[in-house]
Amino acid sequence: MNVVEDVMVMGSERPLRSVERDEHLLLAPPHPANLPINLWREHPPLTVERYEAQPFAPPRGIYENDQVRIEWQIMNNRQPFYHRNCDVDEISYQIAGDRTLMTELGVIEHRPGDFSRIPRGVAHDNYGRTESHLLFYLPAPASELTSCVSSSQPTFPPFEGWEAGEVNEAITQCMAPQAMTSSWSPPTNVESSITSTEHGTASRFCVAPTNPGSGGSTPRLSSVLGSP
Repeated sequence: MNVVEDVMVMGSERPLRSVERDEHLLLAPPHPANLPINLWREHPPLTVERYEAQPFAPPRGIYENDQVRIEWQIMNNRQPFYHRNCDVDEISYQIAGDRTLMTELGVIEHRPGDFSRIPRGVAHDNYGRTESHLLFYLPAPASELTSCVSSSQPTFPPFEGWEAGEVNEAITQCMAPQAMTSSWSPPTNVESSITSTEHGTASRFCVAPTNPGSGGSTPRLSSVLGSP
C-alpha cells in the first residue's frame, strides 16, 4: 500500500513537498550499508509495537519537547475516569477500531483516520472497541486548519449499556516542567453532571478526516500541527 507524506511549513496552507511512500518499505529494516558507518545513535532501533487487546492501557509516551507531547494508547472497554487538561488542547488521531468520545460538549464517534481536538478544560471520557489512537498535547489554544466532517452532539445514552455512576475525575498538567502531573477528585456522582452539561451549551467540537476533500483512498499524513 502506498501512502503520501506531506511536508508542511508553519503558516502555509499548501505542503512544501508531497512524497509518495511504500508502506511496506517504511516498516522494513534498512538496506545493508556499503560503507562501515552508522546512520543512527549507538542504541537498538525502535521496534514496531503490535496491537494486543486489553480492557484499558494507560497512554505510552512516544515523543516530547517544549511544544508538544505525543502518546499512544489502546482500549477495548471504558476508560475508568473522566479527564481534564488544564494547560493544553488534546488532539487525537484514530489509528484503528472505533471509539466513542464523551465530553461536556457532546458525544462523537471516531473511525480510523479521524482527528479531533478537545479544548483545554473540557472533561472527557472514552469507550473504545478493539482500538488504538495517538494523542497530541499542544499549548492551548491550537488552531484547526481543516474543515470538519462531523461535530459532537448531545447523545443519551452515549453508548448502549451506559449507566451513570460514581467515577473519579483526573486533572492533568501535561506540559509540566519535570513530567506530567495530575490530581484526582474523590469518587462522586460527577458523571451525571458532566453528561447533562452537553444539553445546556451550544459549544461543540469537530472531527476532521486525514485527507479532507479527497476522493481517493490514499491517506495523507501531515507532519506539522500548528498553534498560534
